[in-house]
Amino acid sequence: MSPPKQESYLLLQAAADSPTVVQVFFDTGSGFSEQVSVKQQLRGGFQSQSIRYSLPSTRVRKLRVDFEGKGNQVNIEHLALVDTKDEVVVIEPDKLKELRDINLLTVDSKGSALVTWQQPDPQVLVNVNRSLLSSIAVSPGLVFALVFMMYPLVVFQSRFSWNLANMRGQREVILSARPTLWKLWAHCVCIVLAIVIWCCAGLYCWLEVVGKKSLIGDQGNQVIQAYKKDFDRQALSFQRKDGLKISARVYRAKDTKGKIPALLLLHGNYPAGQMFPLYQVMAQEMALKGYLVMTIDFAGYGHSEDPFAGEVARRVDLEVETRAAITYLADLPLVKSDQIGVIGHSMGADPALRVGMESDQVSTVVLVGPPRRVWERFHYPPDRDFFWHWAHHIGQQQYGRATFPDWYTKEVWLESILARDMVHMRPKLRSWHHKPVLFIDGQREPAADKNFLRCYAKESSFPKKYKTLYKADHNCNVSARNGQILYNPSTMEQLTTLVDNWYVETVTGKPRWSDYLRNILDWLFGMTRFTTC
Repeated sequence: MSPPKQESYLLLQAAADSPTVVQVFFDTGSGFSEQVSVKQQLRGGFQSQSIRYSLPSTRVRKLRVDFEGKGNQVNIEHLALVDTKDEVVVIEPDKLKELRDINLLTVDSKGSALVTWQQPDPQVLVNVNRSLLSSIAVSPGLVFALVFMMYPLVVFQSRFSWNLANMRGQREVILSARPTLWKLWAHCVCIVLAIVIWCCAGLYCWLEVVGKKSLIGDQGNQVIQAYKKDFDRQALSFQRKDGLKISARVYRAKDTKGKIPALLLLHGNYPAGQMFPLYQVMAQEMALKGYLVMTIDFAGYGHSEDPFAGEVARRVDLEVETRAAITYLADLPLVKSDQIGVIGHSMGADPALRVGMESDQVSTVVLVGPPRRVWERFHYPPDRDFFWHWAHHIGQQQYGRATFPDWYTKEVWLESILARDMVHMRPKLRSWHHKPVLFIDGQREPAADKNFLRCYAKESSFPKKYKTLYKADHNCNVSARNGQILYNPSTMEQLTTLVDNWYVETVTGKPRWSDYLRNILDWLFGMTRFTTC
């Protein structure tokens, strides 16, 4: 009896608001067909359920997920392709493309996605643009140890062959095979070295994986660890000029004394605001490097008040609370008021750049994964609708507000987004005198975004610097699972060291004579004046 044949499959973990039939179609090169499809049912009541769909024997190029039911909401918690060796390729929610009036909303940091629809026969189309082959990381130390282990075996085999041939009277035939140059003590030394190396490698693996309770990330090649550092943070609040209350927190190492430099960390477009895992880890790590770090919740995020609570129009460009936060931070008795830097991540990079360039209290600016290709994205209907529905979702999750007030229309929202596009800051950054700016992105971010930021930084004059974090995603490899913060220590060390070195280098906020010289040389011999993003 032959063993059962293993197969590749699509693993879907989801929950629906009512009983929903989920049918998956596969495209192997000739389009979607009924012959290459699987249909199963999800229970209602938002009960999480795992469904396995067998894949065709040929390589799948695209897959389509159809939903049929009386409800109109499905929460996709996990979607992955698994091969015969149980090697997983996770399909991230932001890779799902909208089709037929579907709104795809990322709802939490665990990577789940909320799919809602208004029209019948909703579908989600997924492009499978990578194979199911996994890469194997080879440690040089293990290879070295393997060589040492193989050597004694080869030598002993040679001795055995020589002795066997000698007993058969064929000594003259394999005389050259006798290891006359090696003594027994040399063999013993090699064996001992191999055992020591293997023991050290095993201990290292235990300390990295078991001792630190590490986990393998979804992409299979990043090690993430549970962040368990005990740290004190102080919650506080301040008011904008219009009286809106803004929530904030201050991080400071326990052993610091006297006045210290300060950093204002601005969050991205996440409902949790400053409590999103990335900002908690980064604030604590920078505080351990000797900074007083202040994080805030923008109006409409986290624990700050809702700017859309009344019918009176308020400013929602994020700059009002950023200026108020800088003023509040500079007035703290523990802060060196002439040594304040602003760090903005994702959405927070816009006010960090605009306010940081204008404020006399800011010495340096750091932009981590700023919004790029804004004009292109927000003139593409699926992307524009996605962010508009995401804005609605944030208000509903934070304040139970289903809609915006009448004065905040989709046109007003779009106009404010386009007005904050970083392309409008090009003239300022091309001038020969501006605040130092550090541009940072991740190696695993989209190639078009990285190319845009690299080009943007190249066009800017000194003092500026552009760096890419090795094997990092948009959130710097920080995530959360089951309420526990997970992070990549190597990536976080890259990020915090880069920011720390840049801060020390540019703390005065004034260009040095070498910056003027580099600007002149760059204009004379560089190609930046001919480059367009």
